[in-house]
Amino acid sequence: MPKVDEAYIEKKVTMILDAAVHICKDKPIYELTMKDIVDACYMSKGNIYRYFPDINAIIVAMVNRSRREAVVSLEEVGLFEEDDSLTIITKIIDYIVIYLEENMYTLGKIQMELMILMTCKNKNCHELMKVVEIDAGLIIFKRVIEELVKCVGEEKAAEFSAFLRFTVEGIVMSTVFHEYYKEENQLGLKPVSIKCLLRIFKETAYMMISEALIS
Repeated sequence: MPKVDEAYIEKKVTMILDAAVHICKDKPIYELTMKDIVDACYMSKGNIYRYFPDINAIIVAMVNRSRREAVVSLEEVGLFEEDDSLTIITKIIDYIVIYLEENMYTLGKIQMELMILMTCKNKNCHELMKVVEIDAGLIIFKRVIEELVKCVGEEKAAEFSAFLRFTVEGIVMSTVFHEYYKEENQLGLKPVSIKCLLRIFKETAYMMISEALIS
């Protein structure tokens, strides 16, 4: 039996994952089906099964690839070249804003829907979670906490990290729900742009750090 070219396999896998990402821009990840992939790739179901055993395997590969692509190593972008922890923290805050702005409507949506999928009391979902790579965003927050402890101590560091976590999650959920699920605004208010939300987040984060250092 002739050996399959690795480049050919990679090309087909990339085609399938690209199709999955494209579909998930309009369809929730938890509704993704093999038929969707077949229709988008113009490949037979049998051919797709040569590369992925089931739809869960495609979801895992898509999520892991998206996470790897979304986050450049913090060391590579020079965030930790400074010796001063305060400078590092402010750089990380800037980095988080850029990260969210660039990935909100792709990785942000996928990750939020992945968590919805994980809430299912289903053995397949638990198996799925075991092979999903750690969210690179958690690595960023871990480093923020480490630097915060150096600057302001554990108690204030815990408060600030909680602010970061819940604010970022709130921004992602609010933006994604409005954009993709057409969340009804019961007050009739015009939705706030992502740029405005991130500006408020950034200014508030700076203010909290300054107050923590002064007090």
